[in-house]
Amino acid sequence: MNRKWQYFLAALIVVLLGAAAFFFLHQDGAEQDSDAAASGTDNAPYGVRWQGVTASTRAQLTIAVLPTMDCLPIALAYEKGWFENHGVRVNLLCLNAQMDVDTALIGGSAQVAFTDIIRAERMKKKGIQLDYLISTNTHWTLVANKNARLTNISQLGDKMVAMARYSATDHLTDIMTKQAKAKNTIFRVQVNDVQVRLKMLLTGAMDAAWMAEPQTTQALARGHKVLNVATQSTQPLGVIVSRMGDVYKPDFSKWTASFIKAYNQAIDSINQYGVTHYADVCCRLTKVPKDLVAKIPNQHYRHATKPSETSGKE
Repeated sequence: MNRKWQYFLAALIVVLLGAAAFFFLHQDGAEQDSDAAASGTDNAPYGVRWQGVTASTRAQLTIAVLPTMDCLPIALAYEKGWFENHGVRVNLLCLNAQMDVDTALIGGSAQVAFTDIIRAERMKKKGIQLDYLISTNTHWTLVANKNARLTNISQLGDKMVAMARYSATDHLTDIMTKQAKAKNTIFRVQVNDVQVRLKMLLTGAMDAAWMAEPQTTQALARGHKVLNVATQSTQPLGVIVSRMGDVYKPDFSKWTASFIKAYNQAIDSINQYGVTHYADVCCRLTKVPKDLVAKIPNQHYRHATKPSETSGKE
């Protein structure tokens, strides 16, 4: 069998395994929602709680979030009512892929969003007007499937690495590829949904994958291994961005100031009491099992500061 057919079959297997992982992931999610409804617990998506509100009480800002630990301060401030205490009503739009978050931001269904500076700069180059609000503590780790028996990035030749195109993980793959100096090609496989990416690593559909927390901890708890990559970057890549205020209402700048006050209040509370104190919030946001929250590395959050707008430019 020639090499072209080998690549074709490998790609076909990835697609089929990805579809299977996607099916089982969403089947699991449906079962969890069904169990929650049966037990009377409040595990509904955040946005559901805002259905049926009147025009006078509807959200002034919709924030697009991911099931990752960098979004925990927003989820906490939302659940505690701190946004409203500071004068702004918000809704959370919970998505699983950065691409979907960006689409919500561009389309106007969200006015504030978690993304990374690589994607944000790409949107700006396409003419989307964005404000950088906050630099987040998002960190991505390259995790290898335990059955691939990888101990070093130099062994990634002819292996498949899950990432998202035009994003921080794509940028980190560039850095990793240069460092690895693998004899054969390292195959980048675009898997945008962070939960599907985790599932594909766990099932062996991917040899390695870039992950944030708590997906990294979930993978390590199953025995999968971290591959060390020197990112050579002191500038955080995670950011919270907003559409330019003049696209929406004159009060947008006031709402943004209120948003930052509530965000900082959540930061102070998490840093004081720890993530495990808010395990229930973490579980609702990320869908991670409660017993795994204590295994997540200590998260120290920073007060809202703007990132350097040049860090994502090539």
